[in-house]
Amino acid sequence: MAFNTFSTKAMSFPQESRLEKFIKDFVRKKTAEQVDLNLKENRISVADIRKKKCILLAKFWANVFQHENNYPISSYEYRKNVDDDLLKVTVDKTDIVIDMKTGELVMKGEFVYDWFDQNFWRVLETCDAEFAKGWTYEASEVTTVTVSKEATPLNDYTTDIEKFQLGVSYHGEKKQESLEAKIQSLILPDFRELYFDMVFWSDAKIDGELESLAIGSLKDGFSYVYPLWRSLLKRWLQEEHARVTIATPHIDVDRLSDVGRLLLLSESAKENLDCVYANINTTQKRREVLQGFPDLVKPHLEHFLFNRIVYPVKKIKCGFISCVDCKKSVARVLLTSACFSAESFGCHGNESVVYMEMSETEFDERFIQPNERQLILS
Repeated sequence: MAFNTFSTKAMSFPQESRLEKFIKDFVRKKTAEQVDLNLKENRISVADIRKKKCILLAKFWANVFQHENNYPISSYEYRKNVDDDLLKVTVDKTDIVIDMKTGELVMKGEFVYDWFDQNFWRVLETCDAEFAKGWTYEASEVTTVTVSKEATPLNDYTTDIEKFQLGVSYHGEKKQESLEAKIQSLILPDFRELYFDMVFWSDAKIDGELESLAIGSLKDGFSYVYPLWRSLLKRWLQEEHARVTIATPHIDVDRLSDVGRLLLLSESAKENLDCVYANINTTQKRREVLQGFPDLVKPHLEHFLFNRIVYPVKKIKCGFISCVDCKKSVARVLLTSACFSAESFGCHGNESVVYMEMSETEFDERFIQPNERQLILS
């Protein structure tokens, strides 16, 4: 099916084509990531719109192309260079290159625009139904590791993440990876069903809404505050030099699970979550939240989520999420009357919400110091 969308002379989209929209929607539906297409002479690339590293996208593209009805490993030679971590295959005189660190897909060659126009829609449609199954990719120059959904029980692993190491063989040499590295490189694609119900606003929509909230407003908790809350956390947790704080009178199992899933989306997320202030005891909630995750990631969530929940000295009566840009010393705060639970996010009802920006010093004085940290006794 050809759409005659591209021109090697124009190198641009006059408007978003059906094919371009299909690609963006397909990737977002399968991975919750947003991508953009970039055109150059003899080269087309598809990359994360924020230009950040995304291992999930890398595994996604590898599985798309290696689908048995596209370009399976039984018929095509996939090569992976350990030094630059690029997965490569040549099809119909077109070079397909997937950066397994950043998730960028590059297609290049003299006739790449013809190949793309005639084949790419089919490539995606062919493997659409197959994404209900587990993902794995292979390459001739690397021994890959796959994770079974029948994961090893939690008690077979040490909960000390720093001491847990997994051996992965490259060219017969032993390379050690921590549990964190295994989670980041393998767990997301194998358990992507964790994200099927998570819908995120586009960056443009987020920015537009935040601008309108500078003077505050009443908004529906279920249809507005909740998706904004989740979309902002996803964005902030993946930013560089970020310190993210969550504070709420009450947070339920579903919202804790949301935060847990967001922590697994990128390498930086686990470091960016600084603290969760909540008037709760975590013992029961921890058990319920962890039941919804594969055993392999439970130590990860224990360390990077539950160990960062603290009980404030004074009870919190309203909620906020914030992100401090530690490099620029600027804080962004979304303040709301909504509880981060089904009481506000699970039903319709008006909640007050306001967005503000201030210096890091002002933020710490106004929002952090009143909640002097006191660890929960679980």
